[in-house]
Amino acid sequence: MKKNRNVIGFVVVFIAILYKYLSFYELQSETITKAILFVAILLNVVIIIKRKFTYRQLFIILLIFMLILFMTYLTKSLDFIIVLLIALMYYKKNLREFFRTFFISSIFCYLLTLFLYFIGVLENHSIRRITEEEIIVRNSLGFSHVNGVFKNLIPIILSGYFLVKKENIKRYNLFVFVISTILFIVSNSRTGYICVILYLLFTTFKDIMDIKIIRNSVKYMFIICTIITILIANFAGKSSDNPINEVLSDRPVIWNYYINQMGIIKILNFNVISQHMDNTYLTYLVNYGIVIFICIFSIKYYGTKKIEDNRILLITLILSIYGIFENGIGYNIDFTLIIQIVYLLESKKNKIEVGVDQKLYGQT
Repeated sequence: MKKNRNVIGFVVVFIAILYKYLSFYELQSETITKAILFVAILLNVVIIIKRKFTYRQLFIILLIFMLILFMTYLTKSLDFIIVLLIALMYYKKNLREFFRTFFISSIFCYLLTLFLYFIGVLENHSIRRITEEEIIVRNSLGFSHVNGVFKNLIPIILSGYFLVKKENIKRYNLFVFVISTILFIVSNSRTGYICVILYLLFTTFKDIMDIKIIRNSVKYMFIICTIITILIANFAGKSSDNPINEVLSDRPVIWNYYINQMGIIKILNFNVISQHMDNTYLTYLVNYGIVIFICIFSIKYYGTKKIEDNRILLITLILSIYGIFENGIGYNIDFTLIIQIVYLLESKKNKIEVGVDQKLYGQT
């Protein structure tokens, strides 16, 4: 029975990740892919209904479900429902199984994208970056945007980091550096590459989570990164003619527009018009409103507060920083929301199994 649950868990996560990739291939029949996803959701529900939950957990699940149901109504997307169902499926299981499944599914879909590009099925959505010295051609390698090269790579790198034993981290990081540098040369995705470099610096020489002030700040990253976004927008977004705005490809100007436009940020936004801002935090604020923003922060804060494992905290830190420069709401990018819900359901910090090397990575 346990083996069957593991197989179903793998199938569900794989289909969920594949669905996200298919959505930007623009080759699929939307009806067929949503039907496949619906089958995956049904398989997920079969597992969940066999689980036992306390009254406290059922109350938390009900609150999150009501929030997610409302967000689904606003967005017309199944993303948030999938997040909750996967979290419920992996609750009381070793989280290493989730990371392994996520890693395998994501890397398969990533390599499939590259393969379809090289055989000519997917297009190269190239962009030219003009500098004072040269014109740089940025290649998307089959992804719908050039930033998709790193946007989909970073979750693979971070989930792989969780799976690698501590004694093999330096070799793994060397491989990551080489691959990331090659992809940077091709795509010229600066913010994605910088986040990879930060990950390498934070893990190769010293585990940054050993620094208490940084470790304790991770649970506040959703708010910290929102404040950083607003500060950048106010200082560098009032005019396009400044070095910070140029380096960030006009993001601060766009952020400043949405922050300061009268009435653009609402308490609740019932008329969602998806604005593309290359920023996770403003996407929540502008597209969904202040109430949804606070609800998502609460889930992330109380879930992260219970996490003791240094690897998961570092993954949360990196994805939070990356969220300043990219919209990482999708579960295929910010998969930490799934993990935070899993922890939120557990009443005790150390009851969640995270796999091998727990003590080496800060799990007590």
